[in-house]
Amino acid sequence: METTTTTTNRWVQLLLLVLVISAGNNKNAILVRKVLADSVTLEEAKLLRDEVREMFYHAFDGYMENAFPLDELKPLSCEGVDTLGGYALTLIDSLDMLALLGDKEQFTFSVEWIGKNLRFDINKTVSVFETSIRVLGGLLSAHLIASDYTTGMRIPSYENQLLHLAEDLARRMLPAFDTPTGIPFGSVNLLHGVDEHESKITSTAGGGTLTLEFGVLSHLTNDPSKFAAFYGRTLYDSFSLPVD
Repeated sequence: METTTTTTNRWVQLLLLVLVISAGNNKNAILVRKVLADSVTLEEAKLLRDEVREMFYHAFDGYMENAFPLDELKPLSCEGVDTLGGYALTLIDSLDMLALLGDKEQFTFSVEWIGKNLRFDINKTVSVFETSIRVLGGLLSAHLIASDYTTGMRIPSYENQLLHLAEDLARRMLPAFDTPTGIPFGSVNLLHGVDEHESKITSTAGGGTLTLEFGVLSHLTNDPSKFAAFYGRTLYDSFSLPVD
């Protein structure tokens, strides 16, 4: 039986391998590869690479076969369930990993399916935090990958569908930022906005971490009046509020 230390070291090695896969050929990649080289042999690295790939496809294929297009797969019953908004959450979550693994066929299918079938004009109340980091972030990163020649995953027929979806989703979340502090409510209805009985309990992480997604969207749409103004105020007010 593996010891706790051995198990921990193995997870560290797997994490380093994922970082190598995602880092590309920049200076960070060279550093990560050096750390990995000091930890495992080339043969061990190949085995770890294959293990990462196998682990991902075990989960992804299970979702596609048993749960798609629902949000997630219930692992014990192998049934699909809508846990966030009913918009194929796991598929969106998996787009960047498909690209990292070089699976252009599945990446292309997923991007095209999302572009044709996903809509956010739905009467669903969703978590602002989870929707931002997983759905908005997933759409934006996949948009950048699908539209860039240098990624090797560019889709010739792609016409910014994911960016348009991301912009629509973000606009539907903006009512959550209409608060005295600028820190958003925890939940928002994508069709009707914030419910009058919505809890006022929130957190700095629930507001501060969203600056990445809304900042990228502001840059890509060249529309700071709609997005940058909100996340800028949120970030500023998060650091300006008194702490008990």
